Amino acid sequence: GTIVPTMNRLAVKETHITRAPAFTYRYPWLCNFSETDDEPIWYRRVGFGGKAPVIITHSFREIRDKYKDTNPEFFALIGGQRDFTNLSTAFPHGNLCLSHPELAQKWAEDICAFFAQHPEHQVYPVSPNDGMHRICECEQCQAQIDHAAPQNGRFSNYVWTFVEKVAKLVAQKYPDKYIGCIAYEWYNASPTCLDRLSPNVAVMICKT
Repeated sequence: GTIVPTMNRLAVKETHITRAPAFTYRYPWLCNFSETDDEPIWYRRVGFGGKAPVIITHSFREIRDKYKDTNPEFFALIGGQRDFTNLSTAFPHGNLCLSHPELAQKWAEDICAFFAQHPEHQVYPVSPNDGMHRICECEQCQAQIDHAAPQNGRFSNYVWTFVEKVAKLVAQKYPDKYIGCIAYEWYNASPTCLDRLSPNVAVMICKT
């Protein structure tokens, strides 16, 4: 066996160690810095944040607000109705039909227009709205559900295939920008239908 000698005192000479987090960007949810000026200083000191503005969160409602009236076919079909509210999500922000052949192209065009107006931004979010417990019931969308996966991967192929499609379209004009999506809820696990994601896909892994 190994004998570890007993020590009453551990002496460490004065030293200074600086390390960077392994992640490009880290964020503690609900950290709003509303109390004191010291809070954002602490936030940066412990390695949260990043070098560019990053907002990777639920964003399907943006399509709802823009295309609900002009392109209802972009929206998820749930029980024979287009989901503009909460037929398949926890909050009333709507859901999309990710198999629609024009949706990815349309959104990519909108994202490129955003980057043209806001060159300081590096990341644009393409993430389902919160509490997505069902997806579009059209045949093409339903075929992408991974019934063999655990619940946290049931919709992974469905969501990440769409994110990848949008990212490739945006990269044609803005190869240095990122399309961001949260790995969350039923699409938290890695997709099994893709060998790897494009280098311009930014994944924010949500622990809970």
